[in-house]
Amino acid sequence: MNNRKSPQLEDLHVELLYLVTRYSCAPQSAVADAVAHQLERILRHPLIDVFPRLRQQCAVSLSIWRQRAGFRPTVEDNAQGALLH
Repeated sequence: MNNRKSPQLEDLHVELLYLVTRYSCAPQSAVADAVAHQLERILRHPLIDVFPRLRQQCAVSLSIWRQRAGFRPTVEDNAQGALLH
């Protein structure tokens, strides 16, 4: 793990809720991309393994939000995605 302090998991969740609410008011691919990025941050958090149901839901949601953002996975992304699950 790097020396930089990880944000609180709760703060990441609060930011996620803000982004999802923002998307619901004005669906834009840039906001969907921000939601996907936030989910990735949550999935990389050191404490995520303590919450297996949250990890599973974030992993499933990540695919959905990537599609909304117009994300097209590459072979490299697929290999990295396997690490997140």
